[in-house]
Amino acid sequence: MKKIKRFLGILLSLALVLLMMSGLGVTANAVDSPYAGLKNTTNVVRFDDKDWYLIDYDDSTVTLLAKECIGASKYSDNNYVEYDQSKVKEVVDQYYKNKFSAAAKTAINGKKMFLLTAEQARTIYTENPNVLMCSQASGAVSDLWWLCSQGVRDYWAAFVYCELGEVNTYGYYVSQTLGVRPALKLNLSSVTFSSNTFTVTGGTDPAADNDGSLIVESADGAPACEAGGLTSDDILAIATEEGFEGAGADDLALKLEVSNIDETVPAEEKAVAEDYVASLGENIHIGLYTDLSLFLVGGGNRLQVTDLGGRSLTVYMIAPDYLLAPAGFTRHFIVFQIHNGVPIEVGRSSTRRIPVTAGRFSTYVIAYYDVADGGSGSHEHDHHICEKGHKFAYCVMQAPTTEVDGFAEWRCTQCGIYDWNDHDNADAGETVTLSAYPVFNDTLENNIKAASAGDTVSIETKRWVSVRRGVLEALAEKPGVTLSIRFAKDGSDYVLTIPGGDPALAGILASEDRFFSFTTLGNTYGLTAVEK
Repeated sequence: MKKIKRFLGILLSLALVLLMMSGLGVTANAVDSPYAGLKNTTNVVRFDDKDWYLIDYDDSTVTLLAKECIGASKYSDNNYVEYDQSKVKEVVDQYYKNKFSAAAKTAINGKKMFLLTAEQARTIYTENPNVLMCSQASGAVSDLWWLCSQGVRDYWAAFVYCELGEVNTYGYYVSQTLGVRPALKLNLSSVTFSSNTFTVTGGTDPAADNDGSLIVESADGAPACEAGGLTSDDILAIATEEGFEGAGADDLALKLEVSNIDETVPAEEKAVAEDYVASLGENIHIGLYTDLSLFLVGGGNRLQVTDLGGRSLTVYMIAPDYLLAPAGFTRHFIVFQIHNGVPIEVGRSSTRRIPVTAGRFSTYVIAYYDVADGGSGSHEHDHHICEKGHKFAYCVMQAPTTEVDGFAEWRCTQCGIYDWNDHDNADAGETVTLSAYPVFNDTLENNIKAASAGDTVSIETKRWVSVRRGVLEALAEKPGVTLSIRFAKDGSDYVLTIPGGDPALAGILASEDRFFSFTTLGNTYGLTAVEK
């Protein structure tokens, strides 16, 4: 009996040793992984000429989250539905179909993209809120992007605040248009990884789309663009008509390249543009000159396309920030093309997302004029008239503070009544959230700029966990000024103190991050726990 017990004891000890060795092996693999230092950081990785953040990995896959929103959409029509039945899935699927090369599709797990769940987003947030931060999507009614989890009501879905990365499981109306920021999984057996770039290996999959996709590439300084209106069958037909050598290639694509030509536009075209704008009215100005060039690519071949043979490509030009209207005005944009010396208007919009119908490709011009708004915080359109002859606008009903969101409502500016049907955009809502986060940051930045040497700029927050770049940039220019932030984390309060003009700020600002978490800044400056 003693021998049996001794034998069982030896077996148990051996099992424990093996378990420990196994655990050590897993830990070593995790540390040695080339992805360990990238997970949930804002170090950009590249795949299929697109920017991503790496948010997870295992032995066979890596999960990538789009660095920015790829578009905007309602989640569903009325009530929350599972993601597979949602409207937003249609936008994600179209992006996958039209924006990825055939070769890239062979490496994507399940040949699909997806939205994050609230649980996945919360996990990322606890590690690094910056990963969840992004720009507001063009066409979205607010600076939010969808998750695929249900909110607390039947007609709400969870979302993330673009500016701060905060996850809101309470939810937003599913019928509202918010940002769409999908993720995907890459099969590691189908890619190689070098210089923070995933490259597809092992050939192509015959089952992947091979009849063409549409790619848009905007150079630095050029307006961001979205494109659509051509099917993969159209692209294949164009390639065939052009006698393109890569027409049968698996990676056949139609590529729209957008560049800024403000400094290089030919003098004769500039003269045509200036004469045309002058003919439209004295208050119309030229904003920028841009070149749209279209190329067939595939099979290592490239061919410029100057005419679509009667087909039209719909391009949405996104006016850059420096072309947006000053406070109190709504800017109206006009886009015209100069083709063979003749100006042709191709698009108008009173928002920064300008729809343009393009059939020929050469010089395009974005011009604009401003119309004064009817009241503070509103964006009016002349045809929005109530039954008494007054105008409707988004009116600020509660201004945001440093901690509490405000909201604006679509009302008659004089009668105060709602009119849901008065919007240009059928997906627009009668209420728009005004985030408190910009107010928090504006307050800090303005107080720092106004402070004198020896002053301490102090603020307390129970909600925010980061500051935007501008706050630290202002502080870097103010030697002798001290920033003190008291914030809450994991049920405790801490104080972060940063001296203005400190040399370490230059190193912190050397990164490309637009926001900096208090915890990360605490690694440099330390955090002081506050006793309650």
